[in-house]
Amino acid sequence: MNYFFLLFFYFMGLGAYMAAVSPFIVARYEADSAWIFLAGQACYPAGILLSGYLSDRLRRIRVLLFAGLALLAPCQYLLFTVENDPVLTAVLSGLTRLLLAGNIQMLNLAILEGRGEGSYARIRTAGTLGFGAAQALLWYFSQPEWTQWFAVDSSMAGRAGAFSYLLCFVPAIYTQRERLSRE
Repeated sequence: MNYFFLLFFYFMGLGAYMAAVSPFIVARYEADSAWIFLAGQACYPAGILLSGYLSDRLRRIRVLLFAGLALLAPCQYLLFTVENDPVLTAVLSGLTRLLLAGNIQMLNLAILEGRGEGSYARIRTAGTLGFGAAQALLWYFSQPEWTQWFAVDSSMAGRAGAFSYLLCFVPAIYTQRERLSRE
C-alpha cells in the first residue's frame, strides 16, 4: 500500500509539472525557451543514468530516494518562481528533470526488486491516478466559477505540484533500504 501512495503523490507532482512547464517557460522566455527546454531534455537521461549508477555503486535505494525528493521539491518550486533570468531557469529546468528521472528510476527499482514484476503494472496504476488527479484539479480550478476568485496560472500549478513531493516522504519510509539484485 505504501507504493500506491508514494506513486500517487509523486505522479501528482509530475502531472502538475508537465501541465505547467511549457506555458510557464514560453510565456516568460519566448526567445530563450528552446534552450531552457533543451537543458531539461538533456538532463532527463542523465538523471536515469546517474541514479542507476549511484544505486549500483552504493547498493542503496531509500537514501537516494529521500535525497532526490528533498532536492526535487525546492527545485520545482523555484523553477516556477524565477522571473527574467533564463540562465537560472535553464539550470533549474535541468536539475528538476534530472531529479524527476532519478526518482522515477529509484521508484522503479524499489518496486521491481521489492514486489516483483508481477505486481509492477498494478502498482504503477497509482501513478496514473495521481497524474490524472493533478490534471483534473488543474482543469477544475481553471473553470470560470473559480477564476473569478483567484487565477490559477502555470506558475501556481507548478509550485503546488512541488508540495506533493513532500507527501511522498511518509510512504517512502517503507521502501526497501538496499538493493537486492546485483544486476
